[in-house]
Amino acid sequence: MAGSWKGKWGGAWGGGAWNEDWQGSRPWKGSGGKKGKGKWGGAEEAADAGEGAGLQSTHRILSRYQLSKAILKTAADVDGSAFVKDSKHKVDDFTFLSKKHLRRTLSAENHHLLRRPGVGLSEAAGSIAAGADVLAKMDKVAWEKLATVLGGLRGELQALNTLDASVDRSEEILVAALTSLRSSLTGPDVEEVAIQAAIAGSRLFLMSAHLLPLAAALGDPSWWGGHVPDTLSDHKRFAAWKRDPGDSDKMLRAMAALLLEKIEESTTGKNDPTALFARKAPAAKMPSTDSGSSEPKKKTKKDRKGKKDKKAEKKAKKKAAKKRKASSSSTSSSSPKKPGRAKAPKGGTVKVRRVTASHAGKAIVKEDDLYDELPQDGATTVQAALEKLFAAQSSVEELANWSVQSLAEDGTLQPADTSVTTDVCGDLALLRKGG
Repeated sequence: MAGSWKGKWGGAWGGGAWNEDWQGSRPWKGSGGKKGKGKWGGAEEAADAGEGAGLQSTHRILSRYQLSKAILKTAADVDGSAFVKDSKHKVDDFTFLSKKHLRRTLSAENHHLLRRPGVGLSEAAGSIAAGADVLAKMDKVAWEKLATVLGGLRGELQALNTLDASVDRSEEILVAALTSLRSSLTGPDVEEVAIQAAIAGSRLFLMSAHLLPLAAALGDPSWWGGHVPDTLSDHKRFAAWKRDPGDSDKMLRAMAALLLEKIEESTTGKNDPTALFARKAPAAKMPSTDSGSSEPKKKTKKDRKGKKDKKAEKKAKKKAAKKRKASSSSTSSSSPKKPGRAKAPKGGTVKVRRVTASHAGKAIVKEDDLYDELPQDGATTVQAALEKLFAAQSSVEELANWSVQSLAEDGTLQPADTSVTTDVCGDLALLRKGG
């Protein structure tokens, strides 16, 4: 399967050089394009990026460098804070998230609002809407149940937290604490509420992580305009704002101009909070026992025989597949292979390009542009094939940031029907939502 899902350059999005060029290589750290001045990187990374000092990139920022990821720790600090802060000048969480501190932290190297505002506004709108949906359904989450369980484990959690030096510990105390956690946290009810809390918490964090920078930018047009790269767009509305960044009306019209070409429809599905929080915890399954014994039921002779038969069948299939592969390679060895191209699956492939749309609604496509290939399959829909592609190369969630279009030979773009199968859809184009 790996060969079928690789692009023209022979690699997945996440591993190819094109990905670095598309999203923006490892960015400079610090505002104004200065190297080595930022909080989340240094001169070594800036040198690796191959960018010149003082230049302003308009490529997309890799997700790992974006503010919403860069500021969140992997575990809470000793004081309970979950944010990555400057070790020399630590501030409390409220100060850390204030507009004044955010405007010092934000740059065109860690946020799309300052590098590509069309993308940043679209990401912020989607994240804030997702958080608002969760807020409207918060009463569906059984917070009291989780609070009761965790409230009863305060002593045990304190004993297991080695950052807390005020607790006396011994092997017996630690074993007793672990035993208590094992009996309290492993039930299906606790797991279900914890999953709901993780879903709600993740969306509420992203909502706030986008809402606060957006509010800081909208509230200070001069600051915002001073950080957006001059080369981002040649649109007259954008140019007018850059000439007079303090004019809030020009700012709003410039943002509207950047967004107008990227109006997309949004959909809800299985990840909608209504569906997620309406789930019921599965009933706990008890292991089957004999005559009250707590030991699992032993496998019978018949079970073992069935397992052996399946193993033999699997081995035979593997051997037959190996023979077919050897036979096909011997017959095709005389035909030359085209360099840099993944072998096309039987039945042909569908080209998937990432394109920029012109004002006439046509795609800008060059013959040597990079692209991915989907196998033509009468049993697989375009949506399913793209989900599989994105899962292999980045994440399925990333697909929601792209608009799927049909690409005609003359470059004309039309919304594609993703419910049809890949053997009838024709070549496709992906347009990034929000700019």
